Amino acid sequence: MPTANRGSAGFSSEGKTVWAHVHGPLEHDAPDSDRGEEWLVIDAADGAVLARTQTRTAAVGSVHVPHPDPGQMGLTIGEGQDGSPLRWGKWDGHALIVHSFGDEDRVLLWVSPSGDRLLTVTHDQDVLAVHLAADGSIVAELNADVLPPHPVFKEETTDDEAQAFFDYEGGFVDENTLLVGTVESDEGFGTGSSPRSTCS
Repeated sequence: MPTANRGSAGFSSEGKTVWAHVHGPLEHDAPDSDRGEEWLVIDAADGAVLARTQTRTAAVGSVHVPHPDPGQMGLTIGEGQDGSPLRWGKWDGHALIVHSFGDEDRVLLWVSPSGDRLLTVTHDQDVLAVHLAADGSIVAELNADVLPPHPVFKEETTDDEAQAFFDYEGGFVDENTLLVGTVESDEGFGTGSSPRSTCS
Protein backbone atom coordinates (compact mmCIF):
# COMPACT_ATOMS: atom_id res chain seq x y z
CA MET A 1 0.00 0.00 0.00
CA PRO A 2 1.38 3.46 -0.86
CA THR A 3 2.24 5.59 2.13
CA ALA A 4 0.65 8.93 2.92
CA ASN A 5 2.70 12.03 2.14
CA ARG A 6 0.63 14.35 4.33
CA GLY A 7 -2.32 14.21 6.66
CA SER A 8 -4.22 16.99 8.38
CA ALA A 9 -6.04 17.92 11.55
CA GLY A 10 -9.05 20.07 12.39
CA PHE A 11 -10.81 21.25 15.55
CA SER A 12 -14.46 20.42 16.15
CA SER A 13 -16.82 23.40 16.16
CA GLU A 14 -16.65 23.81 19.95
CA GLY A 15 -12.91 23.18 20.11
CA LYS A 16 -12.99 20.27 22.56
CA THR A 17 -11.83 17.59 20.13
CA VAL A 18 -9.27 17.43 17.36
CA TRP A 19 -9.86 15.17 14.36
CA ALA A 20 -6.61 13.97 12.78
CA HIS A 21 -5.95 12.07 9.56
CA VAL A 22 -2.61 10.30 9.98
CA HIS A 23 -0.50 7.46 8.66
CA GLY A 24 -0.86 4.82 11.36
CA PRO A 25 -1.35 2.93 13.53
CA LEU A 26 0.76 5.04 15.83
CA GLU A 27 2.26 2.01 17.61
CA HIS A 28 5.85 1.51 16.45
CA ASP A 29 5.70 -2.28 16.68
CA ALA A 30 2.76 -2.64 14.25
CA PRO A 31 3.65 -4.61 11.09
CA ASP A 32 3.99 -2.58 7.89
CA SER A 33 0.91 -4.29 6.43
CA ASP A 34 -1.21 -2.78 9.22
CA ARG A 35 0.16 0.73 8.94
CA GLY A 36 -2.61 2.21 6.79
CA GLU A 37 -4.15 5.63 7.19
CA GLU A 38 -6.29 6.35 10.21
CA TRP A 39 -8.81 8.97 11.27
CA LEU A 40 -8.57 9.82 14.97
CA VAL A 41 -10.77 11.78 17.35
CA ILE A 42 -8.53 13.26 20.05
CA ASP A 43 -9.34 15.05 23.32
CA ALA A 44 -7.97 18.57 22.82
CA ALA A 45 -7.34 18.97 26.57
CA ASP A 46 -5.06 15.99 27.20
CA GLY A 47 -4.31 14.42 23.80
CA ALA A 48 -6.08 11.14 24.58
CA VAL A 49 -7.28 9.22 21.53
CA LEU A 50 -11.06 8.87 21.94
CA ALA A 51 -11.79 6.98 18.71
CA ARG A 52 -9.97 5.75 15.62
CA THR A 53 -10.76 4.04 12.34
CA GLN A 54 -9.04 3.13 9.08
CA THR A 55 -9.79 5.39 6.08
CA ARG A 56 -8.71 2.82 3.44
CA THR A 57 -6.96 5.54 1.43
CA ALA A 58 -3.51 6.49 0.14
CA ALA A 59 -3.35 10.24 0.57
CA VAL A 60 -1.16 12.84 -1.02
CA GLY A 61 -2.88 15.26 1.36
CA SER A 62 -6.13 15.90 3.18
CA VAL A 63 -8.32 18.70 4.52
CA HIS A 64 -10.83 18.72 7.39
CA VAL A 65 -14.12 20.62 7.07
CA PRO A 66 -15.92 21.15 10.40
CA HIS A 67 -19.67 20.81 10.95
CA PRO A 68 -21.71 22.98 13.37
CA ASP A 69 -22.39 19.78 15.35
CA PRO A 70 -19.10 19.07 17.16
CA GLY A 71 -19.74 15.34 16.77
CA GLN A 72 -19.49 15.53 12.97
CA MET A 73 -16.59 16.29 10.63
CA GLY A 74 -15.87 16.12 6.91
CA LEU A 75 -12.58 14.90 5.45
CA THR A 76 -11.46 15.33 1.87
CA ILE A 77 -8.53 13.07 0.98
CA GLY A 78 -6.52 13.83 -2.14
CA GLU A 79 -4.99 10.80 -3.84
CA GLY A 80 -3.49 12.70 -6.77
CA GLN A 81 -4.67 11.43 -10.15
CA ASP A 82 -6.38 8.48 -8.48
CA GLY A 83 -9.24 10.56 -7.11
CA SER A 84 -10.49 12.28 -4.00
CA PRO A 85 -12.35 10.13 -1.45
CA LEU A 86 -14.72 12.04 0.82
CA ARG A 87 -15.25 10.72 4.34
CA TRP A 88 -17.99 11.95 6.69
CA GLY A 89 -17.44 11.15 10.35
CA LYS A 90 -19.95 11.00 13.21
CA TRP A 91 -18.73 10.56 16.76
CA ASP A 92 -21.32 10.12 19.55
CA GLY A 93 -18.87 10.16 22.42
CA HIS A 94 -18.29 6.42 22.19
CA ALA A 95 -18.16 5.20 18.59
CA LEU A 96 -16.83 6.77 15.39
CA ILE A 97 -18.94 5.95 12.33
CA VAL A 98 -17.61 6.94 8.91
CA HIS A 99 -19.59 7.24 5.68
CA SER A 100 -18.18 7.59 2.15
CA PHE A 101 -19.91 10.11 -0.11
CA GLY A 102 -19.46 10.68 -3.84
CA ASP A 103 -18.03 7.47 -5.32
CA GLU A 104 -14.47 8.35 -4.27
CA ASP A 105 -14.48 11.40 -6.53
CA ARG A 106 -15.78 14.37 -4.52
CA VAL A 107 -13.86 17.22 -2.89
CA LEU A 108 -15.73 18.63 0.11
CA LEU A 109 -15.63 22.42 -0.01
CA TRP A 110 -17.90 23.58 2.80
CA VAL A 111 -20.87 22.95 5.08
CA SER A 112 -23.98 25.16 5.12
CA PRO A 113 -24.67 27.35 8.18
CA SER A 114 -27.38 24.96 9.41
CA GLY A 115 -25.16 21.92 8.83
CA ASP A 116 -27.86 20.32 6.68
CA ARG A 117 -26.05 20.66 3.34
CA LEU A 118 -22.59 20.00 1.97
CA LEU A 119 -20.92 21.64 -1.03
CA THR A 120 -18.66 19.49 -3.21
CA VAL A 121 -16.91 19.60 -6.55
CA THR A 122 -15.82 16.57 -8.54
CA HIS A 123 -12.13 15.69 -8.59
CA ASP A 124 -11.83 16.89 -12.21
CA GLN A 125 -13.62 20.14 -11.21
CA ASP A 126 -16.46 19.94 -13.72
CA VAL A 127 -19.53 19.39 -11.51
CA LEU A 128 -20.53 21.38 -8.44
CA ALA A 129 -23.07 19.71 -6.14
CA VAL A 130 -25.07 20.31 -2.97
CA HIS A 131 -25.65 17.20 -0.85
CA LEU A 132 -27.75 16.44 2.20
CA ALA A 133 -25.40 15.95 5.13
CA ALA A 134 -27.65 13.22 6.51
CA ASP A 135 -26.97 10.71 3.74
CA GLY A 136 -24.84 12.39 1.04
CA SER A 137 -27.66 12.43 -1.52
CA ILE A 138 -27.39 15.17 -4.18
CA VAL A 139 -30.13 17.82 -4.17
CA ALA A 140 -28.67 20.23 -6.76
CA GLU A 141 -25.90 20.17 -9.38
CA LEU A 142 -24.24 22.64 -11.71
CA ASN A 143 -22.07 21.51 -14.62
CA ALA A 144 -19.09 23.66 -15.60
CA ASP A 145 -20.09 23.47 -19.27
CA VAL A 146 -22.66 26.23 -18.58
CA LEU A 147 -19.84 28.63 -17.67
CA PRO A 148 -18.50 30.89 -20.44
CA PRO A 149 -14.85 30.40 -21.45
CA HIS A 150 -12.30 33.10 -20.77
CA PRO A 151 -12.97 36.24 -22.90
CA VAL A 152 -9.68 35.84 -24.80
CA PHE A 153 -11.24 32.97 -26.76
CA LYS A 154 -13.65 33.36 -29.65
CA GLU A 155 -17.07 31.71 -29.48
CA GLU A 156 -16.18 29.26 -32.22
CA THR A 157 -13.18 27.82 -30.36
CA THR A 158 -13.20 24.10 -29.64
CA ASP A 159 -10.16 24.22 -27.38
CA ASP A 160 -11.06 22.21 -24.28
CA GLU A 161 -8.42 24.07 -22.31
CA ALA A 162 -10.43 27.27 -22.76
CA GLN A 163 -13.40 25.84 -20.87
CA ALA A 164 -13.90 27.26 -17.40
CA PHE A 165 -13.95 24.88 -14.44
CA PHE A 166 -14.66 25.25 -10.74
CA ASP A 167 -11.96 25.95 -8.17
CA TYR A 168 -11.34 23.68 -5.21
CA GLU A 169 -12.54 26.54 -3.00
CA GLY A 170 -16.05 27.80 -2.38
CA GLY A 171 -18.70 28.10 0.28
CA PHE A 172 -22.22 28.93 1.38
CA VAL A 173 -23.27 32.57 1.67
CA ASP A 174 -26.52 31.30 3.20
CA GLU A 175 -28.54 28.09 2.95
CA ASN A 176 -29.45 28.65 -0.71
CA THR A 177 -26.59 30.73 -2.14
CA LEU A 178 -23.08 29.59 -3.00
CA LEU A 179 -19.96 31.55 -3.85
CA VAL A 180 -17.59 29.51 -6.03
CA GLY A 181 -14.68 30.67 -8.15
CA THR A 182 -13.29 29.71 -11.54
CA VAL A 183 -10.05 31.69 -11.18
CA GLU A 184 -7.80 28.63 -11.50
CA SER A 185 -9.07 27.96 -15.03
CA ASP A 186 -8.28 31.56 -15.98
CA GLU A 187 -4.65 31.53 -14.87
CA GLY A 188 -3.17 30.66 -18.26
CA PHE A 189 -5.16 33.32 -20.11
CA GLY A 190 -5.07 36.41 -17.93
CA THR A 191 -7.32 37.70 -15.19
CA GLY A 192 -10.87 36.38 -15.25
CA SER A 193 -13.89 36.65 -13.02
CA SER A 194 -15.44 34.33 -10.44
CA PRO A 195 -19.15 33.66 -10.94
CA ARG A 196 -21.60 33.33 -8.12
CA SER A 197 -23.78 30.26 -8.46
CA THR A 198 -27.13 29.75 -6.79
CA CYS A 199 -28.52 26.32 -5.85
CA SER A 200 -31.69 25.77 -3.88
